[in-house]
Amino acid sequence: MWSGDQLIKRMVGGDAASFQPLAQLQPRQMSAKALGSAQVLRIDRRLLDKFLSLANEEVEEKPSSIEVEEFESTGALDWLTSMLQSELFARIPPANIQRLIDTLEAINVTAGEVVIQQGNVGDYYYIVQTGRCEVCRATRAGKQIKLAELGPGDTFGEEALVSNTKRNATVRMLSDGVLGRLTQEHFIELIREPLLRSVSLAKAREMVDAGARWLDVRFPEEHAANGLSRSFNLPLSFLRTRFKELAPEISYVAYCDTGGRSSAAAFLLTQEGYDICFVATSAIDELLTHPIPPIAAPTAAVSPAPAEVPAQATSAQRREAMVDAEVHAQSLAAEVERAHIQIAHAQQLVAEAEAAKREAAEYVAQQVGNERARIQQEEAAVRAKLEEAGRLKNLLEQQHAAASAEAARQRKEHAARAQLAQERIERALQEKEARLEEVFRQQAQQLEQLQVATQQERRSLNDTW
Repeated sequence: MWSGDQLIKRMVGGDAASFQPLAQLQPRQMSAKALGSAQVLRIDRRLLDKFLSLANEEVEEKPSSIEVEEFESTGALDWLTSMLQSELFARIPPANIQRLIDTLEAINVTAGEVVIQQGNVGDYYYIVQTGRCEVCRATRAGKQIKLAELGPGDTFGEEALVSNTKRNATVRMLSDGVLGRLTQEHFIELIREPLLRSVSLAKAREMVDAGARWLDVRFPEEHAANGLSRSFNLPLSFLRTRFKELAPEISYVAYCDTGGRSSAAAFLLTQEGYDICFVATSAIDELLTHPIPPIAAPTAAVSPAPAEVPAQATSAQRREAMVDAEVHAQSLAAEVERAHIQIAHAQQLVAEAEAAKREAAEYVAQQVGNERARIQQEEAAVRAKLEEAGRLKNLLEQQHAAASAEAARQRKEHAARAQLAQERIERALQEKEARLEEVFRQQAQQLEQLQVATQQERRSLNDTW
C-alpha cells in the first residue's frame, strides 16, 4: 500500500489484515499495487449496502435468528445477482426487495410453452431464473416477428401491468427452465408504486421550465399532429431498441393521450437508469388543445410507411396498423443489422486469414533461415568431431598395441603362477578328501551303532506294552 512515493504497509493473503477492505475511505488515501499473482475480491458498494440493509431489517424483525437459503446451483445465483445489480432493483427499497424475493413464485416451464399470449389481459410479472425464451409479435396478417430473446435475470410482462392494457407480444420458451412470477397486486405494490413517479400537469410544466424535456411516446403520426414544443418523439414500441438515443444526463417527462403508454415508457426507461416521470391520467389533453410544432426526433433506421387504413377504421385499428408497421420496420432493421454484423464478421475473418497467411509465410521464412544456420553449425561441429575422432583413433591404436604387449607378458606370468597354484590346490584337495573319508567312515559306524540301539529300545518298549 502506497501513499504517494511512500510505502505504508504490505498485505499478504491469509493474514488478518488481508480480510479487511483496502483503502476504503473515499476519496482513496492510498494506492495498492500487486507484487505478484493475486486474487482480489471486489464488491459493488451499492449491492453491499443493499444486502446490509436487508440483513439489518431481518435482524430487527427476527432478532433471535437469521434464515439463510442455500442455492443448489450457480444458475440461481446468476439470475438473482443479475436482478439485484440492475438499475430497476437498485431504485427499489431494500424492504421491498426482501418481500419480492419471499413472494416470488417459481414455476417450471418447458420448451415451446407459451408464457404470455399477445392480446390477453396482463396478470403476472416474470423474471427468468433459468432457461431462455423469445418475445414475438403477430402482425394483423398473422406473421410472427421475433423482437427479442431473454435469459436468466431478464424480466418481462411489465408493460401490460403498468399501463393496464392487454399483452402486446407473445413470450414462448426456447428451452426448459424456471420462471419467477409476481401477481399484478404484488407487482404494483412492490415495484410499480415505489419506482414510478407520476406528476400533475402543473408540476410537469415546472420541471420542463427547469430543464427537463418532454418525451412523447405516441406514434409519429400523433406526434406530428399535436406534439408539444421541444418534445422528443420515441414511440413506446421502439423504446427497448432505441432508448440510447436519449441523453442519460437529462430528466424526461413522458406523456401520451391517456397516461397508459407514458407510464409504461417511464417504467422501461427507469430500468435503464434514466431519470423520468410521466404525466398522470389524461391531463395532457389540456396541453394538446393549443399545440406548438414539435422538434423532430433524430433520424433512426428508415421505417416503411404503414399500410393504408380505411378512413372509417377506428382509432384502435389505426393504432394497431401503425404498431404493425413499426414492428415490421424494427424487424427489418434488426435483420439489416444482423447482415451488417455478419458482413463485418466475414470481413474480419478474411483479414484474419490474410494476416495469418502473412504471418505463416514470415514464420516459414524465419524457420528456414534458422534451420539453415543450424545445419551449417552442426556441419562444422561434425567436421571438428571427425578430426578429433581421427586423432583419438591413432592414439588409441598406439595405446592398444602397448596394452596388448603388456597383456601378453602378464598372461605368461599369470599362467605360471596359476600352474603352481593349481598344483598346491590339488594336493590340498587330496589331503582334505582323505580326511573327509576318514570322518565319513567314523560317522557311519556311529550311525550304525545308533540304529542298533534304537531297535533295541523299540523292542523293549513293545515288550512293556
